[in-house]
Amino acid sequence: MATVDVLVPTYNRSAMLRQCLESIQAQTYTDIRVIIGDNCSDDDTRTVAQDFCGRDGRFGYVRNAANLGAWGNMNALFTRVTAPYVHFMHDDDWLEPSFYERMIAGLEESPEVGLAWPRVILSEGENETAIRLPERFSHDQVLPEDAAFEELLHSDFVPCPAVVLRTSVLRELGPFSEYLSADWLMWLRIALHHDLKFIDAPLFHYRLHEGQESADNFRMGRDVIDMFEFACGLEEFSGRQAEIALARFGGVRDHMISIGVKGKPQAPHLICELTSYFLGHVPDHHNAIRRVEMIALAYAMVPPWFRPRKGSRLRHWLRRLFLPWSRR
Repeated sequence: MATVDVLVPTYNRSAMLRQCLESIQAQTYTDIRVIIGDNCSDDDTRTVAQDFCGRDGRFGYVRNAANLGAWGNMNALFTRVTAPYVHFMHDDDWLEPSFYERMIAGLEESPEVGLAWPRVILSEGENETAIRLPERFSHDQVLPEDAAFEELLHSDFVPCPAVVLRTSVLRELGPFSEYLSADWLMWLRIALHHDLKFIDAPLFHYRLHEGQESADNFRMGRDVIDMFEFACGLEEFSGRQAEIALARFGGVRDHMISIGVKGKPQAPHLICELTSYFLGHVPDHHNAIRRVEMIALAYAMVPPWFRPRKGSRLRHWLRRLFLPWSRR
């Protein structure tokens, strides 16, 4: 039995899949098993996957009888896990050679930790930038449960494919819910029961490509309502639903700001719809919700050339003006 089961859900990305699998094959830590889960691709994904299976006995390939959706595919792959650690690897991302070596060492020296993740590099064409993290993440560290929950509540800075989990932790909490924010919700749940570990080394490349974020933008807005209702039904979140609602609404707002929604007439309607929903469900935070709505609508309506660029002083002061202290 391998120490790490690497699950690679994939759909119609054969060119990117090859680079992903090559980065896994090149790992310095070799005690791994790789399961490629084909979600009914109609390109040459099968050929690419079987090429690796034929050359490396650690690789296996399964094809779903029907398309299960992204999270459904991941949950189906998880039923095949036998290793003590599991990694859900996206088919369009890639790893530095020492990724598993560093992740497994970090988890084994900290048995109280439920998951570990490294510094992540955002890759868009030839441009690469480190993902922005809260200031405290300047060295390897274990993040205690309460601190981890508070950090994650206000900043979704742990990309799903960069995380290596203890299999027992994920089995304890059950499968991922099938919402766009399912990973964030799972990390919050894990943080209520286990510490988290950060490895301060740039070991994971998260690919950004055209259409990736904008295609999900409005589905994300609708999805947040269903996700919140699901969270309200979880006993472990009892008494914290208002915090989760505010955080996720703010996250949708930030997402819209980051990609721009000018020219999409449904954007203001969606923002107002989300506002109405959360005003009804979180009555103690009306002012905070209205501030979030105000800046989201402003960004939805101004021309792209007029929007403050990310990192600018104008953007900084706009955030200070409109956002409550906890979201700055």
